[in-house]
Amino acid sequence: MHEKEEVARLIMSNAHFTKELNNHLVSLNGATSAGNAPPLRPSQDSSDRMDSEYPIVHGDQTVTPEPAVDQAVHTSQTTPSTPGLLPPFDWDDFQCRYERALAEADGRERVVLDEFEQLSRYFRNWASASATHDNGRAEKRLQTRQRYVALSEETMTQKQKHFLTSPICDHFDTFVKRKATLAQAANADG
Repeated sequence: MHEKEEVARLIMSNAHFTKELNNHLVSLNGATSAGNAPPLRPSQDSSDRMDSEYPIVHGDQTVTPEPAVDQAVHTSQTTPSTPGLLPPFDWDDFQCRYERALAEADGRERVVLDEFEQLSRYFRNWASASATHDNGRAEKRLQTRQRYVALSEETMTQKQKHFLTSPICDHFDTFVKRKATLAQAANADG
């Protein structure tokens, strides 16, 4: 297990535990709202408890009665916000719900990771195909340029051969020599 996954799991479990604890405390303090906390009244088979131990619901308000005199907790310091006797909390059920929530979160995480893996494979294939296509086009461009350069060199060689073997070249050489001779004669007279 990776360290990030473990941290995420711990954060999620802490948040879930805090929510459960808050729900339990809210139900103990007598606050009710739609879907906020499960009812605090136990099943009918626990007839050994008095009815006054449990909150009484009137519309949207809950009134929590004080414990009977024989059930009162005697301490040297009394807290004014004490709700009375706490009903037993089902820690086994809490642990089962906690483990079930972790298993569901693991399942959702696995689904997301599988989807990410599929998308990353798809992206790698797309990038590879694109690179292969671009490489093929680059090779064709290189071959085209090589052919162009080879043809240009061949054309230049043919022009050089034609220029050097042409009778025009001989006439041009003769013209240049005559002009040089005339320029020398003009300089000698002048």
